[in-house]
Amino acid sequence: MKTKLLQGLLLCVAMISASYAEINPRIVGGIESTQAYSWMVSIQGKEEGNHFCGGTLIASNWVVTAAHCTEGAVADKMQVVIGIKNLDEAQTGETHSVSAIYDHIDFNFPKELDNDISLLRLSSHSELTPLEMISPADFNQIEAGSLLTTMGWGALAEFQDPRDADYPNDLNEVQLPLVSPETCREVYSDEFSSADNPLCAGGNEKDSCQGDSGGPLIANIDGAPYLVGVVSWGYGCARQGIYGIYTNVSEQLEWLEQYLSGEFLDVHLRSNSFSIGMGELTTQALTFTNTGDETITMTSFNVDVGAEHVTVEDINCLNTEVQAGSDCQVMASILVADSSSQRLRISLTGLETANFILEIDVMDKMGFSFLNEQELNWYSSGHAKWFQPADSCQLISGDIEDDQVSKLLVYFSGTVMPQFEITLSSEPDYDKLIAYIDDKYESASFSGDDIVVLNASSIELEDKRHRVLFVFSKDDSVTSNLDQAAITQIEVDDITGLKSCEVDSQSRSDGIIGSSGGGSAFYLLLPLLLLNLKRKKAA
Repeated sequence: MKTKLLQGLLLCVAMISASYAEINPRIVGGIESTQAYSWMVSIQGKEEGNHFCGGTLIASNWVVTAAHCTEGAVADKMQVVIGIKNLDEAQTGETHSVSAIYDHIDFNFPKELDNDISLLRLSSHSELTPLEMISPADFNQIEAGSLLTTMGWGALAEFQDPRDADYPNDLNEVQLPLVSPETCREVYSDEFSSADNPLCAGGNEKDSCQGDSGGPLIANIDGAPYLVGVVSWGYGCARQGIYGIYTNVSEQLEWLEQYLSGEFLDVHLRSNSFSIGMGELTTQALTFTNTGDETITMTSFNVDVGAEHVTVEDINCLNTEVQAGSDCQVMASILVADSSSQRLRISLTGLETANFILEIDVMDKMGFSFLNEQELNWYSSGHAKWFQPADSCQLISGDIEDDQVSKLLVYFSGTVMPQFEITLSSEPDYDKLIAYIDDKYESASFSGDDIVVLNASSIELEDKRHRVLFVFSKDDSVTSNLDQAAITQIEVDDITGLKSCEVDSQSRSDGIIGSSGGGSAFYLLLPLLLLNLKRKKAA
């Protein structure tokens, strides 16, 4: 089912716009469904139509899925196909665009996977019949050992190399016995405490797996199906005595109903995660979008947790009308004096209140003496830090293993970004180096064996402090070449740091972000998608 694998992420990668634990789910040991279901949903990237997670229609314009499927995703790059059996026959069902994504505020991936639930609001209403959600009273009547059903288009067997995965076009389903929380806690003793009440099913060499994430777990009560759970994660797929973990819908009804009833402030925070240097005062624009259909006025902005790290500089969101689809910003300065990463909670209030989480990766200060003349401040974090080898003046990504990441952050001042020459040795399309400027993805992603040049002469920068973040990540299985990224030359203000550790003066070359060799690839990813400590059941 999952290797602590979250079942939807691998395909998620191609449709996300701007980091993952060891979890994966798909249907293993089941059978091909004999029919299409009016409420069964395939969540896809809009451009390619690639399935990456499952979902369930619970109201005419609402689909419930797993938060690990949607965290960091952009609504207008997604679509859902409802009521189909075969992925190649979308015309037999309904296809809808997604207008907004609502992840549970207390979903805390990758540290843990509690509250792994999300809602997608559709741009149009479905004419198909939704699946009713189970009530707490009815859920409490289901006994351990009772058979439940899960389904999806996920992998048919556990795999180590993604290239060996067997994904079906036809919907598959399987019956799994409900497992008591006590039994589940014994198997997952490293994940759950005695206070936890996990919803688990399987253990009979049948399971969900990668690609099934977000799909339904269903109970049949008096001949009618009810949504009991949402496919989340687990260790491997269909291992004997190992159970799949599901988000308990009956425990999330209050959270779900606030959206289905319309009683919420329909505002989204465009980006909720970013990296800063330890002790480095960093200005960050928090952009909020009115994703509703009506004009709203927000009256207060508060930092509810972590206020000691945040100074609000400018709020143009407050006491002004924000039209539907329009943005407003809060400019905040953030300073964290130690290297402990922070999880801040903020809120915006209008007629209702919307809560948001800010994930701040606080990176350790690094000293590279041969670069002192360039007046750049360097920081690093991740599973292994970037370093300077003793015998050279290159900056090399940390020695990371499968599903790990090494991050390098550099601060500079002014209107011109330094130019970086980068050498890569990695598997094409698997390991990759992604660059972000001020936490914005600028189509700079590279993989394979290559030498690339990164600059931003085509981007207008304000005369202030800026950041460039490099994220080198390894995939979950494929290993060859050096699996490494190296910055071999840096040019700033006509001063170039060379491989020989000398400093030379030469003119800055013009250009845009680009490659000087073959094999570059471009992806749309967020840093948090790369932080796989558990494995989700996402494809």
